[in-house]
Amino acid sequence: MRHRRTRVEDYLAAIDGLSWESKSHRVKTGAIAEHMQLSKGTVSSVLKELDQQGWIELVPYEGACLSETGRQLARRTLRRSRLLQYFLNHTLHFDWEEASDEAWRLELGASDELIHRIERYLNMPTCTPHGTLIPRADGTLP
Repeated sequence: MRHRRTRVEDYLAAIDGLSWESKSHRVKTGAIAEHMQLSKGTVSSVLKELDQQGWIELVPYEGACLSETGRQLARRTLRRSRLLQYFLNHTLHFDWEEASDEAWRLELGASDELIHRIERYLNMPTCTPHGTLIPRADGTLP
């Protein structure tokens, strides 16, 4: 089991990813809590803060959706994380969970140039070996 701190980017990426999977505009607090392995109470209080800061739009009993600013940050985070995971798995032969943990540690410190070079090295992938989409540099999905 991973033990790591939770960042704003993690919440936004979780909301974005869960909305893709469910094809629903809003994601319920319980789904976010389950995905992030946190209590509903913890997630609920963080979502209220994210709403106040303009990263998401929270509607009681309906769930959360990303603001445009939140979507941009979520997609940037997912892109960086997935390219780093893919690189670490494919090139350095980390298993996928190890690659995920290492990518999480590296993604905030990695320059945009490094991410771009990794993307070119991997021949501009549109998804990971597990079939998970990698957002484009402009934040759109392939």
